[in-house]
Amino acid sequence: MPFISAFLADLETQRGASARTRNLRLTAVRSFFRFASFEEPAHSALIQRVLAIPSKRHDKSQVHFLTRPEIEAIFAAPDRTTWL
Repeated sequence: MPFISAFLADLETQRGASARTRNLRLTAVRSFFRFASFEEPAHSALIQRVLAIPSKRHDKSQVHFLTRPEIEAIFAAPDRTTWL
């Protein structure tokens, strides 16, 4: 468990990964430990501690849509008289 926490901390501090990248790696680790929980039930205490590591919160970027004039500008840009 301390090894996994150290790995996740190293991702952010030393490698400069974002919280999203950290959460993605944590998801992969959790997936492996869920598999291990069926294969090695004797280690369930350790597995439960790893599965309990929380994901880090991060800001989600907002999806912006094109306005009507922007859409019309995109459609007007290509030369529609040729097939290219």
